[in-house]
Amino acid sequence: MGVWVPPGPATFFDGVQVSRNPDSLNQWWRQITPNTGFELLDGGLSAGSEAQRARTENRVFHSKAAAALFDKTGPAILLTHSGSGKYGWGTAMTTGNVKAIVAYEPVQFVFPASEPPADVPSDPTLAVLLGPDFVSDAEFDKLTTIPIQIIFGDNIDFNTPSPIFGVEVWRIVVQRARQFADAVNSRGGNVEILFLPDIGIYGNTHFAFSDLNNVEVADQLSIWLRSKKLDEYEGDHRGD
Repeated sequence: MGVWVPPGPATFFDGVQVSRNPDSLNQWWRQITPNTGFELLDGGLSAGSEAQRARTENRVFHSKAAAALFDKTGPAILLTHSGSGKYGWGTAMTTGNVKAIVAYEPVQFVFPASEPPADVPSDPTLAVLLGPDFVSDAEFDKLTTIPIQIIFGDNIDFNTPSPIFGVEVWRIVVQRARQFADAVNSRGGNVEILFLPDIGIYGNTHFAFSDLNNVEVADQLSIWLRSKKLDEYEGDHRGD
């Protein structure tokens, strides 16, 4: 949305697609809910095997729950956002009912343990928090069997390290996303990364579905699903 370095004022990015109406902002903040499950921070941010153990336990726990839901609903497309992105990869590795993944600004990615990605230099906390989650080759190869689209909004500095946590996060995440896409695609997969500004859609935040132009962003989802022939329901029309 912008940059806030206390004690200075919070400032919006120019042209950001966020309502400045106080009532709208009040309602936006009210959508925040507490986490109710295990998260990486619960396992600490120590480097090395302890962080990897906590990260793996976290992913497996949530992915099994999501996979159980897919087993009930049958084949479907999985949309993830932000921190839930890591559970999307795990869910697709757990059940064959995930037919595609559309990930809006996921912050963590899985990689085959046999081919770890290059380091992305940053401060120690972010290096661990946004570090790769390693899986077996057999697990990772399951991601090569479905189409995947990763979507990023505007105002991301791809190249310049920043001392501001919320700015530096996205510089690292974008590099990890590109490494992930290269890893999947090199094994015959189909990962596409869409930067909305590249197609003339500007000002989107980390919360594209809440932005003023969210219909325009949703249209891009429809276009992608149609291009992959995934916009038609193949099962029984239950309840009709």
